[in-house]
Amino acid sequence: MRCDMAAASSLLSEERFLCSVCLDVFTQPVSIPWGHDFCSARIHKYWDSSDTCQCPSCKRTFSTRPELRVNTIMSELADELKKLINAKSVESEKEKRATEQVFTGLIRSVRRSQAELVEVIKARHRPTKQQAEGFLKELRTEIAERESRSSRLEQLSQSEDHYGFLQSLPTFCSPSNEDRTDTDAHGDLSIEAARGTVTLLRRKFGEIMEDIPEIKRKA
Repeated sequence: MRCDMAAASSLLSEERFLCSVCLDVFTQPVSIPWGHDFCSARIHKYWDSSDTCQCPSCKRTFSTRPELRVNTIMSELADELKKLINAKSVESEKEKRATEQVFTGLIRSVRRSQAELVEVIKARHRPTKQQAEGFLKELRTEIAERESRSSRLEQLSQSEDHYGFLQSLPTFCSPSNEDRTDTDAHGDLSIEAARGTVTLLRRKFGEIMEDIPEIKRKA
C-alpha cells in the first residue's frame, strides 16, 4: 500500500492538478480548445462574472465562449490524487492520535511517579520531624528544670545556713528521671547547664571551707 502511494506520489504532482481559478484539485475538469484545464463549475462562474470572455490562465480573449471538452484522463488522475491526499490525511491523523496517546501515557506515568516519590520522601522525613519535635519539647522541659534549679541554688547560696545547703545539695546533683537521647544540640545544652551548676557549687564550697576555722573556734 505504501509502495503504491509512493509511486503515485512520484507520478502525480499536486500542482499539475490544481485549477487556476479555485486553486484546488480539479473537480469535473474540462479543457478549452488550446489545452488549459479548469473545474467545470468554476470556469462557467468565472465567465458569468466577467463582460470579457477570456482564458483565466493565459488571458487570451475570444468573442464567444469556446466549446468545453470533458478531460477524462485529467478527471481520473485528479480523483486518484484526491484519494492519495485523503489517505495521507487519514494516516497522518492516526499517527497524530498515536503520538498523543504515547505522550499522554508518559505524562500520566511521570505524574504518578512524582506523587509516589513525594509520598516516599514525606514518609521518610515524618519520623525525623516527630523526633525533632520531641527533642525540642524535651529540651524546653530540661531548660526550665535547669533554670528552676539554678534559681533555687542561687537562693540557697545566699543563705547563711550552710548545713541546710549541704542537705539540699543531693537534690540538685541528682540526674533527671527522664530518658535522654544523644544529640549534639541536646548534649551541648546539658553540658553547659552542668558547668554552671558545678561552678556555683565550687564557689559555695569555697565559702564553706573559709568558714570552717570560725565554726571550729565556736565549737
